[in-house]
Amino acid sequence: MGRNMKIAFLVSLAMLATLSGCTNPVNMYTAQRYFDAGTEAERMGNYRLAHENYYRTYVNTEIGHADDQKKALAMYNLGRMKGHLCMKTEAEPLLLQSVAIEEKAPSRNENWYTGRLVETARFYLGFKEYAKAIPYFEKATVRLVDSGTEQEYPVDMAQVWSDYADALRRSGSEAKAEEVALRAQRLRDSNPGKSTQFPSVVYGRNCNVEVDEIRAKAEQGDTNAEFTLGSLYDAGLNVKKDQKEAIRWLMRAAEKGHSEAQNSLGSMYQAGDGVARDYAEAIRWYTLAANQNNNTALMNLGYMYDEGLSVPEDNRRAIELYTQAAEHGKIGAMLNLGLMFVKEEQNVSRDPVLAFMWFDLCRHYAKRTGDTALSERAGGYTSQIRKEMTKEQVERAAGMAKEWDAAMVRKWNEQKQNPEQKPQ
Repeated sequence: MGRNMKIAFLVSLAMLATLSGCTNPVNMYTAQRYFDAGTEAERMGNYRLAHENYYRTYVNTEIGHADDQKKALAMYNLGRMKGHLCMKTEAEPLLLQSVAIEEKAPSRNENWYTGRLVETARFYLGFKEYAKAIPYFEKATVRLVDSGTEQEYPVDMAQVWSDYADALRRSGSEAKAEEVALRAQRLRDSNPGKSTQFPSVVYGRNCNVEVDEIRAKAEQGDTNAEFTLGSLYDAGLNVKKDQKEAIRWLMRAAEKGHSEAQNSLGSMYQAGDGVARDYAEAIRWYTLAANQNNNTALMNLGYMYDEGLSVPEDNRRAIELYTQAAEHGKIGAMLNLGLMFVKEEQNVSRDPVLAFMWFDLCRHYAKRTGDTALSERAGGYTSQIRKEMTKEQVERAAGMAKEWDAAMVRKWNEQKQNPEQKPQ
């Protein structure tokens, strides 16, 4: 999809999903632009860039006099990114306030509220404040059970129960922990062959890493350590931010075939982050990672063809790559596929049914992973497209989405049973 067409469509629809209807339309338009940039950076794994854009989103919702729920959404996204970047003391009040605002809202969005409860519980669990995590797990599990999550996504619900049990056990509540852990195990036992479709968010993972130990391994040629050390320098986690060092270590890992390092370098060259912007070099690294079925690289490479960055604009190739990324579990690629079928493009006919299908899949998967912002955004697109569709078209699109989902669940379960075939 061409840049101008895509921007025009985002202006007309994305505002519906999150930040529309506010007092100052200029600030809200600016907030939406930063929000879009933040979600894109987050999907690419660039939490630092996502943090910068979510911060600007938050500022513009404040000065634009957005309503409380929209401000809370901005707080939530900013809080999550601060948590990922180990800014715990700054993240905590933002997450807590976003939960409190949604809890007291006259027209509370239950999906948003439950998602924030789970996210806050896991935030405290990751940062080892187990007693604080427990009440959020208590509230969240009640709502998840009531909404049928145990039946629809039993293994994912089992993971929530396991996380809850971990918090209980580490806080000294052994009896309750055993009871909750047993509930998790029963769900897994009664659903053999099924796998977790939506990996849980882990906070604090790299916040207390022993940098000297990682450096020693990296200097001995350990590829994973090279990637980790480069990532730490890139984000400024437990070391002074140093893009030169980040690139040096990521390059060492990438040249050995580490797909995540290859994708990281592609992102840096695409954005001009620490290096001169070079779309051709970005494509080279994305291609190497995509050849290993790295789902983020597949989506990023699709975007390069979608926008015609250093390659001729090729919408069919973009769709192929986005589809491969979606089939490997990349939710953002589903959104991009929906956008591809919204406008008449070179070699791609406008197709509301396919657009609806991909937007609906994106909404569904994002909701289950707790990415409420992306879920609401996709839901806004779905609602807009629905207005021009017949009832039969909507039913056909919904049926296609269910068939695709079922096929992917079977595929992912097979990959779990045959780990040597599992994509990187």
